Amino acid sequence: NSSIPCDFDVGSYLDSNGKGQETCADVTIWDKWTVTLDTETPFLNKLIVRGTLIAQVDAEGTIGIHANLIELQGGRIVIGNETHPFMGEYAHITLHGDMYVHGKYCAVPIEYGDEGCWKKMKLNGDLSLNGRPVNGTRTLVEDAPAGSSVLYLDGSADGWNVGDELIISSSDAGGKPEYHTVQDVWSSADGSTHTVTLQESLAKGKIGKTVDVVDLAAGLNETIDYRATVSLLTRNIEVKGGYDETYDYISGVGPDLTDYGGTIRTYEAYSEDKDGWDDSMAGYEVYGQYNYPEGTISMLNYVRFRGMGKQADQYDTLAREPPIVLLPNMELTMKGVVLTEPLTGAFFWCQGTQRSELNQWQFGADYECSVSTVALTITDSVFVGMSFTFKPYLGITHTVKNNIFFGGWECRISCPPQRMIEIGYFTTREKIRGTWTNVNRPQLSGGLNIQDNTVHGGFGGWFLTAGCEAYTGD
Repeated sequence: NSSIPCDFDVGSYLDSNGKGQETCADVTIWDKWTVTLDTETPFLNKLIVRGTLIAQVDAEGTIGIHANLIELQGGRIVIGNETHPFMGEYAHITLHGDMYVHGKYCAVPIEYGDEGCWKKMKLNGDLSLNGRPVNGTRTLVEDAPAGSSVLYLDGSADGWNVGDELIISSSDAGGKPEYHTVQDVWSSADGSTHTVTLQESLAKGKIGKTVDVVDLAAGLNETIDYRATVSLLTRNIEVKGGYDETYDYISGVGPDLTDYGGTIRTYEAYSEDKDGWDDSMAGYEVYGQYNYPEGTISMLNYVRFRGMGKQADQYDTLAREPPIVLLPNMELTMKGVVLTEPLTGAFFWCQGTQRSELNQWQFGADYECSVSTVALTITDSVFVGMSFTFKPYLGITHTVKNNIFFGGWECRISCPPQRMIEIGYFTTREKIRGTWTNVNRPQLSGGLNIQDNTVHGGFGGWFLTAGCEAYTGD
């Protein structure tokens, strides 16, 4: 209901009249309620979901949530599920907040528990985001000179529409990708030719042909493929950190200068007492507690992330949080996902206990932990300016197929291009002769299934720490 009344947040900076920033009230969707999202909410301070908030799958126009904090307390947020993807025009979850106001409780590092930051989704329930399926990436089949605006593609651009945003890779080492807008999409009747026309011409030429290098005397017979990729960035679901002049610039300093973006974070199951109850009362175990489940992300398909993540070590009160923080032993599948404009250097993190001072390693959110204990499947996705580490633990498999990774000049802090992607052995962090050191542990390594990915970004996109003999079969 867009008529939810607003109030003034007395914890924020005061204006000349002694009032804080105007924010809307806390809103709760109670147990057993099902609420249909078919409009944009006003700017909420806190949205608590104990029941179900479900998007109208064929909604016209824009629908979405604006909030400083979204807490799932046993509830669900569903914007498309496995059987009914969201096919409406556009849905968003926009997380708002100013680092100097809502980030003032961020002093606890992420590896030591809940640091208290806002501008996030806290999941003790399930999040399901499943957007309209699209063909995400195509490759050029003809060279495209500078100044041209028509690109010949290796397949249909079905689902690309006028006004959609594209990213086109560079064809020169260390070059920058180009961003363009779709003017027109066309396929011949016999399906042999596919083109996309850009609203503006290319600034630099793009390679669209492979080169065969054959020297039988030298035993050389290879095909060199440096063809440019064309990826669709537009999705009909977005999760983003806000850039609103009123709600994200309260202190006068915005998200880019403070590296304060949005975060989705899963939490372990917990219980809390109901009002008027304590553990000395009869029936307490059954009736006296609210029991909240472990946070889960059941669907994450065809979604775009923008302005996500919180960067460490820039301000004393700001703890690092990547766009997605996961629990150990979770499973996460992502298909057709896009990430652009990140505000931190790594996409995933896991959490739990910390490293031991007794020269042992325990699963947790140590800064080298990554997501070794999370079963990941990432396919048909595009990531811009973000680093990843795929070093699965014993019994865990990381499947990474048909993705495009951009880095180099796009990278934020802690993302040099030579370490954009790390794959290989499971790595422990151990104290050797008084110094913490990364140690490869082949005997503790899980499975890698990495196929047909393309990395753009400087002269060293991949950083490989395992010999190929460690991984066989798929």
